[in-house]
Amino acid sequence: MATIIFQGFIVIVRCYQHRSLKLSWDDINIWAGGKIASRGRTYQRQGHVSGLAVADDGALVAWVEGTERYATRVTIGAEGQLESECTCPYALDCKHGVAVVLEYLQLMERNNPIPGAKPDDERIEDWKIRKTMVGMAMLGMAMLGMTMLGMTTWLKMRSASRTP
Repeated sequence: MATIIFQGFIVIVRCYQHRSLKLSWDDINIWAGGKIASRGRTYQRQGHVSGLAVADDGALVAWVEGTERYATRVTIGAEGQLESECTCPYALDCKHGVAVVLEYLQLMERNNPIPGAKPDDERIEDWKIRKTMVGMAMLGMAMLGMTMLGMTTWLKMRSASRTP
């Protein structure tokens, strides 16, 4: 059972990772930023979250309808900090993640069960593909940076060797 009060405290007595958690609307604002938190609340209230489930690792996964349909994954760290990853362009701690957290809270308040996600769940696969693509892009950027650094160093050394 949970009590949801957006201007006061949000208290989750049952948590998907089998521990109690206390969040305030201020905590959500600090986590995501006021504008993103407000947009996420609007998305949740307008019914943009569907297929909420709990993955094997305890993460919440859901589809969130935005400009497109996004696979969104939310975790709660050991110290209670929220983290979300999404296939939207924003990628981390976005309005879609906020909407998933608020949908979860609402379902808990109503004592609705949250189903488990299957290991081959499409949302999890979409998220893994996105994570791989982002990792490859970052690796490419790092390699490009190293190449540029190497070229700059080579040019400096070449220039220095030509000085009479």
